[in-house]
Amino acid sequence: MKEWLEKMEKKGKVVGFLKNNEIFSLLEKSEAGNGEGTSPIYLDTKEGHAIYEKSMVLLFAAAVKALYPHAEVHVEHTIDTGLYFTLTDRSFPLLKMEHVAKIKEKMDEMIREGLPFVLYKGLPRKEMLKKLRREENEDKVELYKQLECQSLVTLDEKVYDYGFFKTVPSTSYLQVFDLLYYPPGLIIRMPLIDDHTQLAPFREQKKLFRIHQEFKQWAEILNMEFVASLNDLIEQEKHREMILVSEALQEKQIIQIAGEIVKMSEHSRLILIAGPSSSGKTTFSKKLATYIKTWGISPVAIGMDDFFLPWDRTPRTEKGEMDFECVETIDLDLFNEQLILLMEGHEVTLPKYDFLTGTRGEGKKLKLSPSQPIVIEGIHALNPKLTEAIPDNLKFKVYVSALTQLNMDYYNRIKTTDVRLVRRMVRDAQFRGHSALDTLKMWGKVRAGEDKYIFPYQETADVMFNSSLPYELCILKPFALKLLKEVPREAPEYLKVWELTMILSLIHELDPYYTPKTSIIREFVGNSLYEY
Repeated sequence: MKEWLEKMEKKGKVVGFLKNNEIFSLLEKSEAGNGEGTSPIYLDTKEGHAIYEKSMVLLFAAAVKALYPHAEVHVEHTIDTGLYFTLTDRSFPLLKMEHVAKIKEKMDEMIREGLPFVLYKGLPRKEMLKKLRREENEDKVELYKQLECQSLVTLDEKVYDYGFFKTVPSTSYLQVFDLLYYPPGLIIRMPLIDDHTQLAPFREQKKLFRIHQEFKQWAEILNMEFVASLNDLIEQEKHREMILVSEALQEKQIIQIAGEIVKMSEHSRLILIAGPSSSGKTTFSKKLATYIKTWGISPVAIGMDDFFLPWDRTPRTEKGEMDFECVETIDLDLFNEQLILLMEGHEVTLPKYDFLTGTRGEGKKLKLSPSQPIVIEGIHALNPKLTEAIPDNLKFKVYVSALTQLNMDYYNRIKTTDVRLVRRMVRDAQFRGHSALDTLKMWGKVRAGEDKYIFPYQETADVMFNSSLPYELCILKPFALKLLKEVPREAPEYLKVWELTMILSLIHELDPYYTPKTSIIREFVGNSLYEY
């Protein structure tokens, strides 16, 4: 193994290895044998970066524990390229800049010392639980009891985590990071994925952060910050009330947005709704229209797909393939021309796109009353190019995402992108005939498109809507697990299959019967009152 590692290190920093499509850390060298059938995981890869991030979380927690032994460290969510944390301690009611400086200093010291991460394997379960209890973290203890995990990883015997999360061998690997005071918490800035010698650029996302904070309060109201709390509610048969309150809180938010639009109805002639894949944009648009109608105003939805350019005019990628993701694939001149005519009270004949032939014909005729707003929903809705001929004061922009507030425990978050992937996988299987493998293969391209075409414009929204529901993985679980089991182990996408299966296995499932027919979750599992 030593010779194999030295050989691989010539090509870059190795932080783990793959064998039989399973990730191992360098703390598990014995699993590699002589290196046959293994491939290295380099630091400047997606998998290597995940190992770095997990190690950095434990380093941060260990530094906090060294300074403030009774502090609670919570990893909350991402903000741009950083990780947002909160911490509470009875010795200080509020986190201050001076605390952040001390923690940074302690982390630097621990990195210089090159403290080893230690993996415990094969210890009696009783011993494992005893170690976990040292952190006074009952949520982690309760979750560990449900797991089949037979290992723990620790740093300096101050912090512990499940052994299936991989770390670097020692803190000396964690040279590039920074702490940013971000009241009421702080952000750990991470290095670039493809160059771990440089910090990734960081952009503030004030509106998105505000939504995260608002929904953190919701999670606290519902007592559902962690998976163990959610499972406990289900075991106590309190899930009906939890579902009703969750849905009511979301409906309340939609009503408030509808009220804002109606209040500005003279100006809000164009309602633009954008968001990443499987964020629930379509159901949100329908719900929003329903509530606007209760004020006597009837919005009209116009689909962007019918404005696609004919194939002979469609932009091409570098490989010469038709690019249906970019905003230029839409006939922007025609789109803007018809929007202006409609808003001026003229009748127009909308186009109708034929996806089989890549040609456009005539569609239905449309004329609006003076009070009727137009609803545009799609990935490019917030891109200023899409509606550049329309004055900004006539637009009301909404950004929709699924920002999950449910985390595994204090140190392990459930990624928003993973929840959206589960949603999409279930929906694609239910309504589009796609296998889980089909969806997983497309996901990288989908995510790249989001980074390029959606996320840059999210902060331009007038309002943001969070479509996430704390109980949704309970409903999606049986659908998703069945699909994930069909993915062969040898498929490159199996690494993500393992990750999603692990998360879903921790959560108690619920019968879809409990989901209201108008819930956003129905967009993915079916049997909705809305037509799609």
